Amino acid sequence: MSKIDELISSTDILSEEFNLYKPNLNRSVAAVLPEIIKHLNYDINLPENTVLNSDIAKNIDESFPSGYDRAIFIIADGVGAQHLTDIGGMLASNINNKGTVASTVFPSMTSTVMSSLSYGLFPSAHGVLGYNIYNENIDDIWSALAMKYKKNGEERHVLDDYEHKDLIHGQSLIKLISDISNPFIYPAQLGEPSLMDLIIPDYPVIKYHEIPKAVQLIAHHSMNNHFTGFYYPAADHYGHHHGPESLEYRQAINGLDQIIVKLMELPHVKDGSTAIIVTSDHGQSGIDHSISKWMSREQWSNLRDKGITLSSSGRTIHAYCNEESKDRGKDTLEKMASNRGFVINNEEAMKLAGSQRVDNGYGIRMGDYVMIAEENYIHDVPERVVYEDETRLFGQHGSLSIPELIVPVGIFGGED
Repeated sequence: MSKIDELISSTDILSEEFNLYKPNLNRSVAAVLPEIIKHLNYDINLPENTVLNSDIAKNIDESFPSGYDRAIFIIADGVGAQHLTDIGGMLASNINNKGTVASTVFPSMTSTVMSSLSYGLFPSAHGVLGYNIYNENIDDIWSALAMKYKKNGEERHVLDDYEHKDLIHGQSLIKLISDISNPFIYPAQLGEPSLMDLIIPDYPVIKYHEIPKAVQLIAHHSMNNHFTGFYYPAADHYGHHHGPESLEYRQAINGLDQIIVKLMELPHVKDGSTAIIVTSDHGQSGIDHSISKWMSREQWSNLRDKGITLSSSGRTIHAYCNEESKDRGKDTLEKMASNRGFVINNEEAMKLAGSQRVDNGYGIRMGDYVMIAEENYIHDVPERVVYEDETRLFGQHGSLSIPELIVPVGIFGGED
């Protein structure tokens, strides 16, 4: 049995009709960074409620029974284990040998999962419960990727008006180890402000324009520091714009493999003193434009005037309703689901986000009702704050289909 099939067999089904699964909290990707830190030969105390994953720990132990002096942590956005296996290559081979796979969190959006990766917490604990989500301190929808909200019709950087603690709860583990790590290596194309301001606030970032330069930076800094972080966005970008079955997506995966190959040649990796850990925030579902739907901004505004504010976390849609409009809000989402997804209430959605483990009272941010779509379907809604030019994508995530849910955890270096 492959490690993907093994994880599926141990994961609870959310909906047989729509082939959706619950996040596996025992095998969560939120534990990757805590497990990396635990195995560093450096004395660091993890905060209370930090998520751990015994499967990841076991696999690291097998390659590094005495731990390691340095770790290179690669976050490859948008790389699902299922599509990765279909494509093949170095990382695909590794996850069925020295590496393993993990479950992402809900909603399976970059803003939510990157917060979980950085803080080592479930979304119910850190409070970033989606991409475009309500925040009780702002009292409106804000974009956790653009780090913006609207005030009197003007888009503003949210940290100009609110404190970091108003948006997210917990302690960034990357900042916790800042005395032994170099700045995080991050693509310059993503601009400012960015999600990095949320997940590692006031932390220096080294920006790169080209992959060869990024590899040079990783090689240099990982030699002199105990921890080096690197963010690789290509697979997510090409998956969105061309689909996860496309040649462009495949080439992005091949590009990731080439980075790993070059890093494996570093002397401090070859001598067994450095671990390379590669994971992702989520996979992607292809979008079938023949069945999917897109709400106009006029329709969105009309619903908002009636007390129903809709926001999107990709293929998951949140409905925030005033007291008089709750039934209508649920009916609206059920019509949007169009028998290609289903609607759950706030309590059910918060359990998917980890509230049975830790509940810090952020349920209001999730919405009164949430629509979760089956694979290949989306009923998208306009964004309150537009992150990029609005376009109809060919790949998306946010829901809980297998291509989105299961992500790789590659473990390179150490003992064979």
